[in-house]
Amino acid sequence: MCGGERNESNPSCMGWVNYAIHAPSDGPIPEDWPSLEEMKALLKATGEQWDKGGLEPPSKDGYLLPPGYGDNNDNETTDKAIRRLCRDWRRILRNAKERDQPDMHPSAESDLQEFLSTGKSGCNHEGAPMPLKMQVVILPKNQVFGGHAHPTIELELTLRGALREVRLVTNDASKPLLVPHRGPWELRPEGKAMVGPNFSDMGDVRYANLPKTAQWKHMEPVWAGKYLFNEVGSIHKSYTGPEDGAFMVLWGGIHATISADDEGSVIPSSDFLNLDHITNANGEQQ
Repeated sequence: MCGGERNESNPSCMGWVNYAIHAPSDGPIPEDWPSLEEMKALLKATGEQWDKGGLEPPSKDGYLLPPGYGDNNDNETTDKAIRRLCRDWRRILRNAKERDQPDMHPSAESDLQEFLSTGKSGCNHEGAPMPLKMQVVILPKNQVFGGHAHPTIELELTLRGALREVRLVTNDASKPLLVPHRGPWELRPEGKAMVGPNFSDMGDVRYANLPKTAQWKHMEPVWAGKYLFNEVGSIHKSYTGPEDGAFMVLWGGIHATISADDEGSVIPSSDFLNLDHITNANGEQQ
């Protein structure tokens, strides 16, 4: 996914929550990372920002928890729900099979193991591995974000709403799509993003074979309470649906972005990238 711009109708609640959990970057990731105290602080800061905007459904005792945690179906207290969510996040981070995610690149497991063993992932514009952090972003409904590649791994948990995406995948179920480029990525002039692939110029040897091997595919929405894993170099274009959303993400803090002019049309199903059926927050077609 890609971080969103603030909603002009409610700038105080949309955007990145002002709290982050930084992963240890000097060795293996501890089994008990993130700590319970860190997870509580992140969920609390998110709940405060969500409720400040009057978004629905509201937080639970000030903490923004996904469905199934502290819903009182089994009289689970908020404290117990946060403890369980923290345990679940740690387990799912380490267990790719439990995510049961289709169209994974073959490099997914080695990408994950790199992070778990070193505390870093992928590489920046200079080729150096990058530290990761956990953040939450609150996004308005019906908003489309530009296509981008991932310089590091990402693990996303939907807290509210749903994350939708069009992903670059293989066009042959018997042959997984190999990630065309894993970095380093050139840094854009403003320094807030890296330069993603240019699909309108298939002269780049890294991407020249994609028209024959890849396609764009609408993926199943990542509903509240569900997880999404992005491998290093994976490429997608994400958007929200008819509800506001909150998304917890472990990432490197930067994407390799693809401009609209560079999305191109030579890869099969490139028309999926238009997302003409999506409207903006004012109900206007984008």
